[in-house]
Amino acid sequence: HCVDDNNAKRHSPISLETTWATKRWECRVFSFLLAVTDVNCMLAYSFFNKEPKVPMLTFRKALARELLHNPYLPKTTKIRRKRDRSKNSDHVLINIPAHKKFKGSK
Repeated sequence: HCVDDNNAKRHSPISLETTWATKRWECRVFSFLLAVTDVNCMLAYSFFNKEPKVPMLTFRKALARELLHNPYLPKTTKIRRKRDRSKNSDHVLINIPAHKKFKGSK
């Protein structure tokens, strides 16, 4: 009974697993765990704050906002946006010879 209630809350109104349509199993497992954690957080919030249950979508938006603007994370000054190409690498890009054709997958 409890599992069915949590599954119903997880899929209502918008399921994360359906919204994030991915074929990679790692992302599917991550989205499932994230959705289960999302429902458990909402239920814990409602239980410990003795407040009426808020709509799931409203709670998800508030939770996402708080995760993005987390005051407990350390402030970093340097953000690396691009890969540093000045570092030496063992990989070299070469062209295929003109008389050869590429036979591979898409």
